[in-house]
Amino acid sequence: MKYLKFKTCLMIYVLFLMVLFSGCTTLNTGGDTSSENNGYYDKTPAKNAAPLYYDFKDILVPAELKIDKKESMVYSTPTFAVGVLCLKGRVELNSLIDFFKTNMAKDNWEVYGITRYKKTVMTFGKPHKKCWIHIKDGSFTTEVEIWVSPSKISSNSNIKKSNKSTFLQSTPLSE
Repeated sequence: MKYLKFKTCLMIYVLFLMVLFSGCTTLNTGGDTSSENNGYYDKTPAKNAAPLYYDFKDILVPAELKIDKKESMVYSTPTFAVGVLCLKGRVELNSLIDFFKTNMAKDNWEVYGITRYKKTVMTFGKPHKKCWIHIKDGSFTTEVEIWVSPSKISSNSNIKKSNKSTFLQSTPLSE
């Protein structure tokens, strides 16, 4: 009887160890960093990696932030890119704000305003486009959305005007 009880306990223990160790083999241990992982690029950048320009050629992004391709949407032409670039990473909030303030100025963006605390929203502008950077600081990761849109459409712009420009016109309410 004791032998049967010992054998049963030993088998349960061995099964538990097999499940435990087999689960660890599915974790990414940093071997192949070129493959995608849950919709992001490499999650573990090299220390002191250089910041990158992604789809917006005048907005520098820290290397610690990786693109969330499932949430991003950018429309590009040879001369212009608009849309939203969603990124995630482990970055300290104040250093990220300082990074964007410094590097956006270097790329000739003018700071229009910064709203802080519950969610940080940084607003920048250039003569023909605007940029909003939304930063949400989480417990384990920081989420960043970079929105870029044209600010006005001029006759020399590469974006064509529509003959029916009713989008921003206001109409009085019926009484």
